[in-house]
Amino acid sequence: MVASRKPHQLRHRIVSLCLVFTLLALGATGAAAQTAELEGKIVIAFAPQWSMPELLTESFFYPFEEEFPNVDVVVVDPPDHLFISRGADIQATDFLEAYASVADVFAVGPNMLTPIDTRAGLVLDLQPFIDADDELDMAQTFYPKVRDAYKWDGGNWAMPGSWSLALMGYFETAFDRANLPYPEPDWSWETFAETMAALEAATGSAPVAAPYYFNPAYVVSSLAGVPLVDEDMMPQFEQEALSEAMETWRNSQDASWRVSDDDYNYNESYPVVISDMHLSNYGNYRVYEHTTLPGGHTILQTEGFALSSGATHPEIAYELTKFLTRQFDLVVNYSGNLPARNDIYDQAVGRYYSNDVDVIRRDLENLLPYALHPSETVYLHYLVYLPVGVFAEAPDDAEDQPSAQERVLDDLAKAAEYEAEIVIDKPESDFATVVGATVNFGLTGDTFGLNEKPLRDFAAEFADQRPDIGKVEIRSWSASPNLLVEEFDCFYGGERQLREMPISAIVRLESSIAAASDIERGSFIPAVLEQAVYQDVLWALPISLHPLALRYDPAAFAERDLEPPELDWDAAEFERLLRALRERGEESEPVLVPRLVWGSQYLELLIESYGGQTFDYAKTPVSFNFDSPETVEAIRKVLDLAREDLILYAPLDRMISSFRSADDPIMLVDPLSTSVDPRFNDYDLVGFPRSAGAAPLSYTIGLGYISAETSHQQACFDWISALTQRPDLFRGLPARSDLVDSDTVTGAIAANGPAFFANFVTWLRGGDEVGYDELESWASERRWLNQAFDSYVLDDVPLEDALATANAKLASYHECVDEGPSIRDYECAEKVDRESDD
Repeated sequence: MVASRKPHQLRHRIVSLCLVFTLLALGATGAAAQTAELEGKIVIAFAPQWSMPELLTESFFYPFEEEFPNVDVVVVDPPDHLFISRGADIQATDFLEAYASVADVFAVGPNMLTPIDTRAGLVLDLQPFIDADDELDMAQTFYPKVRDAYKWDGGNWAMPGSWSLALMGYFETAFDRANLPYPEPDWSWETFAETMAALEAATGSAPVAAPYYFNPAYVVSSLAGVPLVDEDMMPQFEQEALSEAMETWRNSQDASWRVSDDDYNYNESYPVVISDMHLSNYGNYRVYEHTTLPGGHTILQTEGFALSSGATHPEIAYELTKFLTRQFDLVVNYSGNLPARNDIYDQAVGRYYSNDVDVIRRDLENLLPYALHPSETVYLHYLVYLPVGVFAEAPDDAEDQPSAQERVLDDLAKAAEYEAEIVIDKPESDFATVVGATVNFGLTGDTFGLNEKPLRDFAAEFADQRPDIGKVEIRSWSASPNLLVEEFDCFYGGERQLREMPISAIVRLESSIAAASDIERGSFIPAVLEQAVYQDVLWALPISLHPLALRYDPAAFAERDLEPPELDWDAAEFERLLRALRERGEESEPVLVPRLVWGSQYLELLIESYGGQTFDYAKTPVSFNFDSPETVEAIRKVLDLAREDLILYAPLDRMISSFRSADDPIMLVDPLSTSVDPRFNDYDLVGFPRSAGAAPLSYTIGLGYISAETSHQQACFDWISALTQRPDLFRGLPARSDLVDSDTVTGAIAANGPAFFANFVTWLRGGDEVGYDELESWASERRWLNQAFDSYVLDDVPLEDALATANAKLASYHECVDEGPSIRDYECAEKVDRESDD
């Protein structure tokens, strides 16, 4: 059953139907395919830049298909030669023609779409659609310059999806220590180079890193400060300003203040970094302030969505491009850029980098006015990749090869003569009519990136056994939690939803569970069930349990002739194994490697293993204890393991995401990432070492909620009850203690999953757990403890001094918070930081 469309959607649909008549000629090449499609579902094919099977599931397009119920969106694989360069041995049009031939709509990356492609007729001009669209205001919706990134030759050739800036980040503390002025937007190259040389002299090492291949072109473009094209989009590579800028950069190649590509280390924080700034590398830039590149400019890079000239239904394909730009999870997954639309940032709320989005957005908005227009640098890649480019060494046969300028002119001439006849070979629709009720089930932002296919298969099996249910539709949701109950009949989320949503928005489950024959409150682990209870009322069913645990490779231990850790081990055994693994392995490599882990959570649990306690999360407000002798000694023992490089350590204000080529014998992973990487399939699980009989535990749980607005309450209860027996669908262990003997379910997470789970249930029943809310504690108390840890490990500050500073900041913070509700927590934190800087 398809819900009726809202009035504004119907009006918009009328506009789209009008476009069919005005733009019919645009789809002439696919007329036969269009006629065949209209007999059933209209199939619109979408090709991403690269395969995204965990995100671009069927459910991803449900909102679009609900608005256009006769449309079926299918995802096709991008061409095999995605990253092929436009070298001398291929035609310039080959690259984009491969995309235009597989999909009506396809994603384009930086410098992927140029006038060469548009003049060859490979893509459709979106401007007629935009002019006829009374719901889209490009000027109000998209960032300045970003909205016009694909405008040339009187047309608009793609809908912007995301953007980033190439700029310069600098570490203020490094400049303060060297008594040097901060970089300024109007600095000349000479002033910049002199300051960097002085910074090198003060620090004793090369301070400037430019770790990406495009960066030389970025800097040269900024130094030149002139468009690389004329008003007719013809290349202008032979300008004197550009030649001088290239010579300036070449002369700096051997400067000692520049870190070479061979010496660059991703785990280090350099005083100055020249690079793109976006979400995926934000952890490395958290400590940086930002300004323009030398020369006073930033370089705007955009990604977007284009229409193939072979699109069979261009008016609907245009609607799909708009839909795609509104999907925060999609646009940020391409290189981690920021959304081009300024009206979808609320979708980041609740995501682990939600605060990062605000910080990056502020910094980039301030620097966007300094950006060269994207159309002015549209041929930038020719300068980098061609054999006679401006940065590569000229080959022996350079005289026989065209220059970058000549190659662009030649490609433009060929494009003008090219006759594009694009026909898209699209797959058939797999749409089937649904008989019975449709239950809409949502996956919240807590499960972002979850592979939905096994879950959809299980949902199909469930619906087949229920004649009253036609389908369980599964869709991801990362917007405001308060809208969950409007979008879904029931949904999967964490404890956070229970805290943030009005209680009246969800269904209390006592009567449902009392009437059920196959599930009862006693089926669940008591400590886990408590997380679903508020004011003595059960509001959700626990579905999955996600412990923070260590993973180890039994084969690595066997190769080193070592026994793997026991499930009940202590700190002494933990340290002995780390040292033994070091002695019998690679001496230069860390032994314990955290992967995809934020902050100091794992370090605090290890400190508990060594008999210390940094915070007492059982108290409200949370109490802290950084100066007891037992805790200080435990902190020292754990951090000394990092100082000895037995534990991989990086500044704690970023995510550790080391993916080395070597196999790590033991590692730590985030609860929701325990079985994401297939390389971990053969790794077993072990908890944190016990201390004085207690087991330091930290875990999250997945809960099933029912919306108070649903008309399918019983179907939803039966569905989430069924899910409690399949936690493996959520990459977790059971929340039900009656599944302790279910080796199939508990073994899905690791080979020793059954034994690990049995021990974990025993530990939970004993109450020996250390738990906390990771997001909230990250934003307040933990920030200064992290700084203290960094100071000791990375800067050799005496531990007692570092902890004393953290103690003082925490005391000031709580004094501020205690003043009353008129001041917010984050304002208190900022106040403490400002006062400490003064």
